Order: sequence, then C-alpha cells, then structure tokens
Amino acid sequence: MKFSHQFSRMSSIILILSFNFSQGCDQQTSAQDSSFKQNLIYLPLDGEVANRYSEISGLTWYKDQLILLPQYPGRFAMDNVSSLFKISKQEIINYLENPNEDIRLIPGRIEFDEQGIPEELTGFQGYESVVIIENKMYLTIECKQDGVMKAYLVEGIITGNAENIALNKESLKVLPMPIEIKNYSYESMIFVGHRLYIFYEANGLNIFKNPMMIEVNLMNSEINLKPFLNLEYRITDATDIDTNGCFWVINYYWPGDYDLLEPAPDPLEAQSRIAGTFSQDDAIERLVELKYSPNGMELSNTAPIVIGSTSSGSSRNWEGITRLDHLGFLLATDKHPRTILAFLPLD
Repeated sequence: MKFSHQFSRMSSIILILSFNFSQGCDQQTSAQDSSFKQNLIYLPLDGEVANRYSEISGLTWYKDQLILLPQYPGRFAMDNVSSLFKISKQEIINYLENPNEDIRLIPGRIEFDEQGIPEELTGFQGYESVVIIENKMYLTIECKQDGVMKAYLVEGIITGNAENIALNKESLKVLPMPIEIKNYSYESMIFVGHRLYIFYEANGLNIFKNPMMIEVNLMNSEINLKPFLNLEYRITDATDIDTNGCFWVINYYWPGDYDLLEPAPDPLEAQSRIAGTFSQDDAIERLVELKYSPNGMELSNTAPIVIGSTSSGSSRNWEGITRLDHLGFLLATDKHPRTILAFLPLD
C-alpha cells in the first residue's frame, strides 16, 4: 500500500492509532496480532545534517519543531557557534501526505552555545540523549577519561522558536556508571513529573544481573539509583511517556557487539523475530514498549514492533526516536549505514 493512499485515510484511522499508543500497555496482545516487520518510509533529508558524520543521537520535539541532536554539534559550527537542527512538523506532514521526489527536507539551524564544555571535559565523546521540558533542554554526555567511561547531565535554556539554546555549565552533574563497558553510557531518558529517568545502554542478564536506572529530581538535583529491568541488546533512545505511563525504546543489536553484550536467551524472541532462533550473526532492530513504575520500569503487555531482523551488513543503527502525534514514530540513525530519517506508520 502506498503511503499517499494510506495517509488519505488518516482521519479514519487516527482513533485506532490513538488506542494503540495510549492504551497498548494496558491491553494483553499476542505476538501474532501485534508483532510484525514494518516497512519504513524514508524521508528525504538534505543539508548538512544528512551527512553520515552528523551521527544523530537523539530526536525530540520543541513545540511544533522536530529537534535533531548530532552527537558532535561543533562539527556544524558557524562563527564559532555550534549547531543543532530542526524541522517543522508541518513540513513532515506535508511530505507524507504528498510524497514528491523533488521535495527535500532541509533542517534549519539552531545556535547551540556549549559554554566550552566539550573542551573542558577530558575525553569528550559527544551528546547521547535529549529531553525537553518546557523551555529547558537536558542532555547526557559521554566521556572516556583515563580509560574509564564517564557520563554527565547538563541543562540548557531554549529561546524563541528554538532559534538558540545555551547550556548552563553550572548545571553539569556527574552520573554514576553502573558497569564498565567500552564506549557505553546513557543513551536515553524520559521525564515524569519533576523527575528524569536515565537508562544505561546495556541491561542484558549476562552483564547486569540487577540493572539500575538513574532518577534525577529536578526540584532539588538529588540523584538516586532505581531498579530497572533486564532487556537484552542495547537501548539507544526512548519516546516521551504517554498518559498511561507507557513509552517505547529502540532495542538494537549489531552482531559486532556480541562479545561486549554476551546476549542471554532473549525472552522476547518469540514475539519479535520473523522465524528461527537467535543467531549471533543476525542484527535485530525493534521497538519495545515499557511501562513506568515509581519502583522501576517493566515490560508492557504490548508485543515488540520489528523494524528489522537482518544480516549484520544491512543493519541500521537507530539512535533517535520520537512519536509523530498518534500516527507513528520518527526514527533516525547514527552514521551506520548512513544518516536516515524515517517514518514508521502504524495501522
């Protein structure tokens, strides 16, 4: 089915999609009913951020602007000021309603004042996740210092319609690392009320018997460790939480990470593979829905959504996700195999 036809029916399916998003975690669903391999719609991203060296590491919304977070904003500096990028929601909707090979989505530039943080943090390895609450932006930072992985949280202030963002160096906080894995840190977070919940990238049973997440109280800056859940492979980004306390994470596996992740038998395998059993030579690209609890997160009753189960050579390193209203998800890759911005419709 062509998406232009699918979108012409959108008014009649919005109610169905809203049900999937807002009530999925309260409904018991079977793998046969809700787990399937999806066909993505690639969006025609153009401009600087379309280059693979942009290494998109997060997606989020500020009002009606989709914010794209490159891992190293300094690579796009103009007049010594770094850059994030934005695309209006309406531009994306317009393209999906009327796909046209002559249309290109060229993100606008956001001035991003880093306050010298990348230069001051030894072993800076970029920004890994982003959350926006009103006019404040929160980002996690990954570093490798003296051979040891370190992570930080920093706050920024957004002005105008996301024309400018300035980090607050005084807000920089060290995040405790639960375990030591080369080049692994915190790649996703959500906010609930006045608290941030920040998720470590790897939480498999064989490497992390009792996973922990970070809870940051934004009222008093208190940082606590809270129980998380075992989920094999990597967690690379998360959507915002919905009104039923549910959110989706990207759950990605690249076979080159086998020795680092030591995957245990996957409890979700039967629900999220096309056929056969786990092989360390297969890449896995899927979305998994979690449900918030003040005492820890848990799996929802909704089966995973498979967006790929392929050979390692054709896998896509998805590191950005956000919802597009109740219509589906927007997804973005890091540099492997290239920079991709895609829409995953649900119907």
